Amino acid sequence: MKITAEKITCFIEEETRRVKFGDKYSFYIKERTKEILAKYKPYFAFKILPPEKSIYGDTKYSSAVFALTTGLNSEENYDDYNKGLIDDIIASTLTYYALYNLKNKLLSENFTTGTLLTPGNIIPIEKSAEIFSIVQPDQNLISINSKMLMYPRYSLNGIYLNDGKNNSECNYCKSSKCLYKNITARMELFMKNAGEDPAL
Repeated sequence: MKITAEKITCFIEEETRRVKFGDKYSFYIKERTKEILAKYKPYFAFKILPPEKSIYGDTKYSSAVFALTTGLNSEENYDDYNKGLIDDIIASTLTYYALYNLKNKLLSENFTTGTLLTPGNIIPIEKSAEIFSIVQPDQNLISINSKMLMYPRYSLNGIYLNDGKNNSECNYCKSSKCLYKNITARMELFMKNAGEDPAL
């Protein structure tokens, strides 16, 4: 069985309900989810490194460096702030869905993901350039510039440690207002309850 667009749409709707947009935006959320899902072109590249080649500094663990993208960019102008925020939630949720699928791919390669380290949050933003250099993703699908900005916008790069822990970047973030706080844990629980294998 496969995770269908309907299933991931249900999760996206759960995420938007957390913000309490109200009934006024219900139709917009459903329609924009369909439109953005149609543009969703996930891609990831990774490389598993032994402890002695770690770029993190902690040489006790093997690591997986990765770059991923949804293929999605944001609209530049919105006449309604909430519509822009809704689009951001949808695209960001799909970014974490791509990350979820990456974790499953790594598991199939006998690599158990542990602590997630993301440039600009837990490790220096400049690490992004080193990660791209190691992973060498398809430049036609995901790229990074000298300011460490990735294109398409809804992309992510980082390092997974095989340290037996389940720490995400949220464990180290002090923000109490982040819309995506603990989204990876919520998504994993949702997928588990769906009882299906991710394959969107």
